[in-house]
Amino acid sequence: MRSLAFGLLAALAASVAYARGGGATKPPANVIPFGADWSCFHALDDKAPGGETPRCERTETECKQTRSTLIDPAKMTPCAAQATATVVTYFDPKRTTWRFLASPDDDGCLALRGGLVASKAYQRVAQCEVVGKRFPPPAKLETSVITPGKGWWCLELPTPAPKGVRPACTRSVAQCEDLIRRGAIASTKCRARDIAYLVTFREASSEWGYAASTTAEACASYRERVIGAASQVSACAATGEVARPKLDRKRVPRGSGWVCFTGADAQHPVGSCARSAKDCSAAYELDRYVLGASLGCIKQSTAFARNVQEQFFVFPSAALCEANIGEHTDGSRCESVN
Repeated sequence: MRSLAFGLLAALAASVAYARGGGATKPPANVIPFGADWSCFHALDDKAPGGETPRCERTETECKQTRSTLIDPAKMTPCAAQATATVVTYFDPKRTTWRFLASPDDDGCLALRGGLVASKAYQRVAQCEVVGKRFPPPAKLETSVITPGKGWWCLELPTPAPKGVRPACTRSVAQCEDLIRRGAIASTKCRARDIAYLVTFREASSEWGYAASTTAEACASYRERVIGAASQVSACAATGEVARPKLDRKRVPRGSGWVCFTGADAQHPVGSCARSAKDCSAAYELDRYVLGASLGCIKQSTAFARNVQEQFFVFPSAALCEANIGEHTDGSRCESVN
């Protein structure tokens, strides 16, 4: 069995409290952190007397922090990933907190456990157990964050796929092609699909987000990577059409009738509406250089509108409104407004 030497006190000081519950007779489910693998350091010389106990943490950042608390970190290997660790859980009555310690192997865990028992300062010291992948129960798929639309445009990657590139999906071909350009992904094109595989996630201090992938396997792989950084992560789900929400009519300016302009160039459709001739003229001046032989601002009784988050767009025709959806794939559907 490995000697604790100076290591136990440092290990206990560095151990992060993951769950509270002074009345519980067994550790809560989240006392051992969730994750796909562990980050561990070992002794450079296993046979050296009086060495410190090797340790593991769920992330490389935490492993480096723990390693830095050692008296002589140079005697340990750098932190490196491994699939499993051997873990002991215990209760700290002074702080009414459940904690854990993890080591790369059984010998290290038994040494840590022996020190916990010998100190007589801790309670309910569990037996060592090997822990690998461990994920929380999946959150419900947060459908409200998914971009509306009928189908998907997905990266069709070459074989073998470029290292580190996920076969991602977007709602529009323009967004998909932008992924190729920004990532400089060679031999890749965009392909229309009815279904993509989605995972939704949320960090504690942020809003929900989602990632869409071509295959269930790619989605599951992405989910494993994000699960350690997010507070809530859904299961992967096959997702097709998502209906657009209705127009938020509270955003429609008061009044009746519209003053609108339309560009003359069919290759670059442009148009906008406002309640007043003054506001229409101001918008017209901004777009004058692309309007061609436009007739300028003209009154009409009905227009077509949609809202995208805090923005509100009004167009002289349904076709121009639908074209705006191609540019801004989130947001409401187009509806006629008087």
